[in-house]
Amino acid sequence: MKIPLKICMSVLLSSFLFLSLFFYSCKKDAAREDPGSEITTDRLDRIKAMGFNTNGVVKIAGGYVVEGDIFLPDKDLESMPQSPKLRIAKTEQYNTFKLITTGASRVITISVTNLPTVYTAAVDDAIARYNALGMRLSFIRVGSGGQIDIQNGALPAGVLGRSAGFPDGSGNPPSPIVLSASNIGNSPDQAYLATVIAHEIGHCIGFRHTDYFNRNYSCYYSSQPNEGGGDMGAVNIPGTPTAEDPNSWMLACIGNGVNRPFNANDMIALNYLYGANPPATITSAPSAKVVPASGGNLINIYAIGATNNVIHKWYSEAFGWSTWQDLGGNIAQVPVASAKDQNSIDLFTVGTDNKLYYRWWDRSVWNGNTGGWLPWSDFGGAFASQPATLSRDAQTVDVFAIGTDNNLYQKWSSTSQGWAAWRNFGGNLKYSPTAVSKDVGTIDVFATGQDNALYHKWWDINQAANEGWSAWENFGGSLTSAPAAIAKDRWTIDVFARGAANNLLHKWYNVNQGWSAWEDLGGTISTAPVLVSKNAQSMNVFAKGANNNLLHKSYTVSQGWSAWEDLGGYITSQPAAVSIDGQTIDVFAKGSSNNLVHRRLTSSAWLAWEIIY
Repeated sequence: MKIPLKICMSVLLSSFLFLSLFFYSCKKDAAREDPGSEITTDRLDRIKAMGFNTNGVVKIAGGYVVEGDIFLPDKDLESMPQSPKLRIAKTEQYNTFKLITTGASRVITISVTNLPTVYTAAVDDAIARYNALGMRLSFIRVGSGGQIDIQNGALPAGVLGRSAGFPDGSGNPPSPIVLSASNIGNSPDQAYLATVIAHEIGHCIGFRHTDYFNRNYSCYYSSQPNEGGGDMGAVNIPGTPTAEDPNSWMLACIGNGVNRPFNANDMIALNYLYGANPPATITSAPSAKVVPASGGNLINIYAIGATNNVIHKWYSEAFGWSTWQDLGGNIAQVPVASAKDQNSIDLFTVGTDNKLYYRWWDRSVWNGNTGGWLPWSDFGGAFASQPATLSRDAQTVDVFAIGTDNNLYQKWSSTSQGWAAWRNFGGNLKYSPTAVSKDVGTIDVFATGQDNALYHKWWDINQAANEGWSAWENFGGSLTSAPAAIAKDRWTIDVFARGAANNLLHKWYNVNQGWSAWEDLGGTISTAPVLVSKNAQSMNVFAKGANNNLLHKSYTVSQGWSAWEDLGGYITSQPAAVSIDGQTIDVFAKGSSNNLVHRRLTSSAWLAWEIIY
């Protein structure tokens, strides 16, 4: 059941009271209402111009209560700064002339007055949620006299609380936040109460209701669901969704007992306004590679940075995430990596001059300045695609790319012979190739042709003709993306691509049965698929959906294909997926703020979306 939150969460005593209590609680305020005071049209126009809903405005001493739990003092209506308003993706909205002044850092003190002990604990919980983000704005609870005082107050029945509004013209928070212990109770659920308090603090630092443009989304009942956008202009925060956000801490209403910690979009918004260390800017889809290490495997992430450079970050279960490392370069294609063993990484990318560039990480030369990375090498050529790379064993690495002439090129290295010259395999191809190895003696390469068919070429160490390479094989199909391929074991290969209907297409190989026909796995995807396999008995496929959401489909030998699963989020690139340990899956993508977003599947459930800073 949804409670008009903004801290106006009414406790519904019985289902037949639903409508009456909802309408009542939405008035939200406490206070000495001036029942004889008529709110003039001029005042309502000013309130609307500030971007607030004029439905249900209540006049109280010194100002007005709008949207149930926000106090607007008279002085704000007398002088409205003509500053832009900040909307967070049509969801969170912030009036920029109401921003907390922080400088390099600022600590806001919060006190609790005349409330039961559980309220103090919930305030500490709410403070911890904000402080965990590591922003330049932080909070601390003091014994009394806080810059924001959270007070017990007499509010009408069904009204839980009210904020004092937005920051003042000097960039200081308003006070007090009024909570009604008699309406909320003396022993409410602490996490629920922390959500209510964090929400009211959100108003105090400048945030509007997430669903300001459609209160029916969380409240279900409003006769005028749009609170109003105002007429002062808008600055959109990149990286947040353009539709309602179902779990935001700033939704107008909340179900009784519901806990809403900050979700990924909330964190984007908070860090955009107050973050000390904003997320690194990535301008491409990320690539991900698991690298073996003696202390546990590492996830390595690569992407194009804000200056066309390669940026890199790694993760281990023991140490968590590293800081971002700038690997330089001037690149145009997403960098990709292979690892021959735990002592080396081979990194490839195409530069803005269409040449292939190579950089090598060597554990033996690691130092604090380079981190083990040797300088970039110019491998020449003229390429139009993201490269593909693989290591069949600890001695070899192969790299493939499609040239500006639409031909496939290969370059390979062995520890005994070094790098070979480029080899032209011909073809009439587009997008990017993909390559897999079932074992040390084979390579299978796939690419989409200019005719949208899938083409296949393979290498077998035991085949003498043409240095082991086959001719091109046409697998047909009508593809609209680069293919993705995976070899789960020595006997099978699975290939996927997006079809002409934005559906997922699948073709597989078994050493005993050969190649299958194309299989239509449905779905509506907007990028090429990406694959990960935790073991030889399973596969997981991911792609960006039509609504910038992450879609997932899984396969097991025992159960076959699952239905499509919508994992939500708001992503603006093809995802990348890896399994660090054969038990978990980590998925990465570029978010709408050009940051790296991440979601993890544990052995039992999906964890929430997070931003990787």
